[in-house]
Amino acid sequence: MKVVWSSLAIERAIEEARFIAEDKPGAADRWLDGLFKTVDRLEVFPDSGHGVPELPNTRYRQLTHRSHRVVFVVDGKSVSVLTVRRFRQRFDTAEVEPHEAG
Repeated sequence: MKVVWSSLAIERAIEEARFIAEDKPGAADRWLDGLFKTVDRLEVFPDSGHGVPELPNTRYRQLTHRSHRVVFVVDGKSVSVLTVRRFRQRFDTAEVEPHEAG
């Protein structure tokens, strides 16, 4: 299965890595590497993770990476990574609206 990152998900990952790098550049590199390794497992296990609480009864799922959640959806033969958020941040469902499905 092919994993495709949305521009928003890439932007959020880069923002977080930059935030971490302000205090610990090496930690930011490790965090980003770990994030990509976590998401890469979706190539083999696309049904990993669990449902998104803010989007019950939908096909959206999330993985966790440290204190972050990675929201994704399986679209046929690909997995679309939609966003990366800290758990403490309010999740804006508008970030996944283009993929909205019940």
